[in-house]
Amino acid sequence: MQLNNSFLPKTSKNIFMKKMISLAMYIIAFKMSFSQSYKFDGDWSGKININGGNETMWVRIKIQSNSITQYFYNEQNSIWTPTYPAFAKYDYNKNNYIYFWMNNSTVWSETQTYMLSYVNSDKLYVVWSRQVNNIQSGDYDTWSLQGTGYLTRRDD
Repeated sequence: MQLNNSFLPKTSKNIFMKKMISLAMYIIAFKMSFSQSYKFDGDWSGKININGGNETMWVRIKIQSNSITQYFYNEQNSIWTPTYPAFAKYDYNKNNYIYFWMNNSTVWSETQTYMLSYVNSDKLYVVWSRQVNNIQSGDYDTWSLQGTGYLTRRDD
């Protein structure tokens, strides 16, 4: 199909075509970025190894379009409890996704980061980090934990 734009002067034709090409590229980029984030949608959980040792910890993240919920697991009563941080943000690029949140009270502040890599439609690789700072006299009490492992898509 040929575009009939003979009514435009020659310089206007060039500008018109450049705008049309730019619009098409923007639409393609938008669709590609949406489809890339879409593959992370799901309810994911798994046990990760802490600090490269024998300790493990359950991780659960639920990603739904523009919404993310991270859960803590209570092993004594087998209950997942959602977190409600003061601040949270996420972003993604192709097969990688990052989510972090920050929370605080009057005497402590905490940051958790989840770096996710897409393995396949049922598996993500996660690198997790937690840093806590407790106010006290003198130097503040600071500590951190790191972990790695796999999350799988939950069926329930």
